[in-house]
Amino acid sequence: MSPLIFVKILGVVIVFVMKAEFPGYFPISDEGQKAAWKNGLFSFDASVLLDLYRYSDETRQELLKLFKSLGGRIWITHQAAQEFLDGRLGVIASQSKLYDDSIVLIDRVEKMFKSARGHPFLTKELLTETDAHFKKLRSYLNGKKSYLDRLISKDAIQEEIVGLLKGHIGPAFPKKRLSELFAEGETRYKEKIPPGYEDAKKPEEKSRFGDLVMWFQLIEEAQKEKKPITFVTADDKEDWWKVFQGKTIGPRPELIAEFKEKSGVEFQMFSPDRFMKAAADKLSQDVKEAAIEEVKEVGKAGVSTNAVERFWRGQERMESLGKGIGPPEFYQQLAKEQKRIDALRKQIGPLPEFYQQLAKEQERIDALRKQIDVPPDVL
Repeated sequence: MSPLIFVKILGVVIVFVMKAEFPGYFPISDEGQKAAWKNGLFSFDASVLLDLYRYSDETRQELLKLFKSLGGRIWITHQAAQEFLDGRLGVIASQSKLYDDSIVLIDRVEKMFKSARGHPFLTKELLTETDAHFKKLRSYLNGKKSYLDRLISKDAIQEEIVGLLKGHIGPAFPKKRLSELFAEGETRYKEKIPPGYEDAKKPEEKSRFGDLVMWFQLIEEAQKEKKPITFVTADDKEDWWKVFQGKTIGPRPELIAEFKEKSGVEFQMFSPDRFMKAAADKLSQDVKEAAIEEVKEVGKAGVSTNAVERFWRGQERMESLGKGIGPPEFYQQLAKEQKRIDALRKQIGPLPEFYQQLAKEQERIDALRKQIDVPPDVL
């Protein structure tokens, strides 16, 4: 045997041994991927189901269409189904409040424009145009809020999800099994063994160990069915994902290793937007790119209403600085406030349509401010 062939064989053996010893540190094999997409089970956690209330009608239907294409291969843990039902009303209420908060912000901006004195000063023609635009925005936001409020008593989204999952939800763990799992969870969380330890400070056991319960329900289903599982979660915490320098690399190696050790089958995990992209390729599904982008934006938390609120409070402080403050102090304070505004802009992230309109109005304010005699290094 030539030295070159020997080295190649040795390299293959070393890689094989390392993959067997450290399975969590290597991506799922091509054969494993094919088996998972062709014959495996697909499971979604509560965060994925609850996000259906956060999407536009078009994107929600796009995702539900993808779920339906999986047919009988969808399988949801009892824990995920329970968390969906428990969290549904809270998500509806929080989404409704976002529309309320948005209307308040619009009122605030409109009040700035209609102020009889000071800047920004708009002509009567521009005020008329702006007034019509704000009325249109309010009408749209009030309509969406009314729709969400009606879901509290008659929820068409819940009915569609229940119909989709009928017969595809796993059994609950008995009380004795839960007690044992909670005790094990205390030890795992202290040692930072994923998943779930990021919830260690939650007061109730049911919520504190929810992720761990779901994890073992997934493992037990894989043990029983001997089929690989594709798990989709919108949870971005580091007790699920391996993160390096701010970039998500993939599932935690400990999760892949534990799943394979206890079930004997492969495990792969996706965020919702990455699952949609992969499903479009692996399952030959027609998934609209716009829907994938919206799901990705929601996953990033989109616009933080609190950040927007702080942004406008900062703007108000800036507008009031010119009253009763001498020029040197004014410029110093204005520079500090501008830095806060810039930092808040970074928190706001991708803007949905009605916030894009607010951003345009902010650009007008910035253009008007340039007419003020302020040193260029301040604004």
